[in-house]
Amino acid sequence: TPSFLRPLMDRTVVKGETAVLQCIAGGSPPPRLNWTKDDSPLQVTERHFFAAGNQLLIIVDAADGDAGTYTCEMSNPLGTERGNVRLAVLPNPNCDSGPAGGGPLGSAAGRGAEEDGWTTVGIVIIAVVCCVVGTSLVWVVIIYHTRRRNEDCSVTNTDETNLPADIPSYLSSQGTLAERQDGYMASESGSSHQYISSSMGGFYMPPKDMN
Repeated sequence: TPSFLRPLMDRTVVKGETAVLQCIAGGSPPPRLNWTKDDSPLQVTERHFFAAGNQLLIIVDAADGDAGTYTCEMSNPLGTERGNVRLAVLPNPNCDSGPAGGGPLGSAAGRGAEEDGWTTVGIVIIAVVCCVVGTSLVWVVIIYHTRRRNEDCSVTNTDETNLPADIPSYLSSQGTLAERQDGYMASESGSSHQYISSSMGGFYMPPKDMN
């Protein structure tokens, strides 16, 4: 026969919250479940949902009209069983400022709460913008100093004159290419001397009679 696997428990929620009513049923064959409210058929709206084969009744955004006694009826060919769950909906202090939740005082409180919310959003946006701008300025300063340091290093390196890698070692050992060296070298016959003049491209040997 149908039976409750868990005892039914009353629920109390605040207005605007979600209420979940449980009716965990057992039996073989599995019983069919049906919900009623205050001994009347349950008026299902877009806020009412059923789950787990109607074993869970979910009421979203609970309102004052949802309060009452809910009956879970389960039945199979072997019998029928019923159980009651009482749902209580308490007023929300954030939404209801007075006994009726309305009037000029309630409207003013609602407007004040809305203005406070927008003020908080504005402060958060301003803080985010300030953080972004501050970070950008820091990066600009870092990039500027890095470029200045690189430029200083490049100017210092250009002051040093280095010989190209393809210059023979015996030329570089004689001094810089801008220097001019003159000398005399005896000819093969030994009777005359030739005047040797070094230049940028090599050695120039014009004939000259030294007698």
